[in-house]
Amino acid sequence: MRFEHETLPQRVCFATGEARAMLAGEVPRLDASRVMVIASAAEAGRAEQVVTDLPVVHRHDKVVMHVPVGVAERARTAAITSTSTSTSWSASVAGRPPGSRKRWR
Repeated sequence: MRFEHETLPQRVCFATGEARAMLAGEVPRLDASRVMVIASAAEAGRAEQVVTDLPVVHRHDKVVMHVPVGVAERARTAAITSTSTSTSWSASVAGRPPGSRKRWR
């Protein structure tokens, strides 16, 4: 199965077994140069397989199901600047690994 679904403000791309290739195509399509990966510690291995060749600037693992506002605000802040005082960056795109059963709200 393969499909693409685009709505504002999101675009969903799906292709069984092709997450790495699909994401590799989406990052330049979005003219993104700094990727933020959102994945729980349990999903870190799968996420790493998908983003191996991408310009990842931050991995955010403070993930919970049915995200409370405070957690979402911390993730948004993390996308703007790193938590390290010696490093500053800004993510231009964020994603999560395929197959995650957690829903984003």
